[in-house]
Amino acid sequence: MLHIILAILKIIGILLAVVLGLLVLGVLLILFVPLRYQLDFERGTGSNLARGKFGWLAHLILVTAKLENNKPYVTVRICGFTKQLLPAAEKKEKPPGKRKKSKNSEDSEDGEYDSGPGQDQELPADKKRLPEKEASKPENAPKEESVPEKPKEVKAVLAKEPEKEEDVKSGQIGSSAERPGPLEKIKRLYNKVKTAVLKIYGILVHIPEIPGKLLKKWQGIQNKAEAVRKKAEHYISIWKDEGTQAVFMLSKDQIRFLWKHLHPRKIQGKLRYGFEDPSITGMVTGGLYIILPMSFYEVELLPEFEPDKPLILEGKLLIKGHVRLCHVAKTVWILFRNKDLRKLIKQLKA
Repeated sequence: MLHIILAILKIIGILLAVVLGLLVLGVLLILFVPLRYQLDFERGTGSNLARGKFGWLAHLILVTAKLENNKPYVTVRICGFTKQLLPAAEKKEKPPGKRKKSKNSEDSEDGEYDSGPGQDQELPADKKRLPEKEASKPENAPKEESVPEKPKEVKAVLAKEPEKEEDVKSGQIGSSAERPGPLEKIKRLYNKVKTAVLKIYGILVHIPEIPGKLLKKWQGIQNKAEAVRKKAEHYISIWKDEGTQAVFMLSKDQIRFLWKHLHPRKIQGKLRYGFEDPSITGMVTGGLYIILPMSFYEVELLPEFEPDKPLILEGKLLIKGHVRLCHVAKTVWILFRNKDLRKLIKQLKA
């Protein structure tokens, strides 16, 4: 019995060790196996193209992306199985099936006007009425002359003319009858003067309140300026603190460390560019020539210094490199353990 229990515990221990080993192996693969990337950019007069490949674990996992004329294409391949993410595959809609006509319906449609032998042929009602109309008309009857009808627009104009005459007459009569008398003119003038006096009185009443409002606004501006000054002094004191300076130097060192391990290993291509202001083109060229002397950057620069020209940006670029997450994890761990950084975050939140 004891041997059985020991054997079961042994099997459980082996399984736990295998699972733990697989977990450790997965973590080591994620941290130390590099994520390789390759980026291609091409821009010309009539085409814009950007491609990218991201592979991990000897391309067992591969993501391919492309942007051509503002149309994205994304494909994922995992262990040989490919899946297209963009554009999404459209589902093929089945065409609507044609309805089959039954034999009875076909027979009824075909036999609608056909009569069998020995039966009277039935015709539609409109066809039966034609002979009656023709028979009712005498042969020697004179043909009625068709009088052309007047268009609707002409009728509308003719109908409006008498209305206009009536309106003119009524307007003349009304204008002569509704002329205001002298008393009514005096009332209207009195009302206008009264409204003007009331407006002036309202303005004069509010004049004493204007200095108080201006004073309140001035006090509000002073309070805001004082709050801004206090905040500025608070941030300046934080910046001058020794702990902040130590955090700044540590961050600077970590950025250099990351750039050393994560920068692109290869950049090749040709770049033609130009701005409307030649001075901006010169500044950009100087900045690029500071970076390009590195051995892994081989880019041919073709600046355009002609003034009053539209923006020019053409060429081809190939960028290759890899990223190891262990370097990023190291930087995050160092910053997370730093006490001065935690203190700085608390001061900024306060």
